[in-house]
Amino acid sequence: MDTVLAQMISLKNHAYPPLLKGISDAPKAIYIKGNPEALSSPSIAIVGTRKASGQGLELAGRIAYELASQCLAIVSGLAQGIDGAAHKGALEAHGITIAVLGSSLEERFLFPGSHLRLAKDIINAGGALVSEYEKNQPALRYHFVARNRIISGLSLGVVVVESPLKGGSLITAQFAKAQKRLVFAVPGSPFSNNARGTNALIKQGAMLVENATDILEVLKKKKLFTPSSHTKKQHTNKDNSPEEKAILDALSQGQAHIDKLAQKTKVEVAKLLATLLEMEINGKIKNVGGGNYVLTQLTTNH
Repeated sequence: MDTVLAQMISLKNHAYPPLLKGISDAPKAIYIKGNPEALSSPSIAIVGTRKASGQGLELAGRIAYELASQCLAIVSGLAQGIDGAAHKGALEAHGITIAVLGSSLEERFLFPGSHLRLAKDIINAGGALVSEYEKNQPALRYHFVARNRIISGLSLGVVVVESPLKGGSLITAQFAKAQKRLVFAVPGSPFSNNARGTNALIKQGAMLVENATDILEVLKKKKLFTPSSHTKKQHTNKDNSPEEKAILDALSQGQAHIDKLAQKTKVEVAKLLATLLEMEINGKIKNVGGGNYVLTQLTTNH
């Protein structure tokens, strides 16, 4: 990673990310390794606890995958747990992801060190590492608090997947609210410590979301983002992909859960998720909650 040269972009530079420029305490300069154009892409931040549950990791990765498949960049903090799962989900979709660090960009200061390979993958995939620290700055506690305003500042909204009542994720959500960004939270069991923070956010007005479609619908309604044009194209039945045909055949027998669809269609899970999202956006199927799908009236009458 140290073989990649860092670029400095000042606040007055035309390449400075426009969303970040609009916050009240925007850094006077940011330092980037990777693709600077990634920072001006429509972006959603996905954050959460480092001590995530298996379900939380899976959900963060799934949401990131589906949003990245719609050409939204995924912003997070490269931390263990939810952050790492979000970056990896975006990379699996061959999408763009941006990691905002609490240190300068030298390899020896990267935290956690176990994510060095992930950081390199982000750069190689056309994403970027970002910091407001020029050089020789280790990852300090107060740096992480400060970097959270950049995570939200780069994004149209922040999704908190799992969080206890105290932690950096809730600080990021507070920054997002102050910056007039959207705040989304995934609800959880009242018995789970990792749901106490997200449930509290929902009580305070954050939008309850369970999947990427919920987020995309809000962005579209608020005219902040429209899914990529290739997913909006309406197809005739004969133009359906093999995966779509298999899903339509399975749903022709009635409502089905995603696990049942995976079993019936034999479609690889990541591909199945992306196809379901595209079909839902195109109005062919509907997510009726709990991971269950049905054919729409449009499809049944086609």
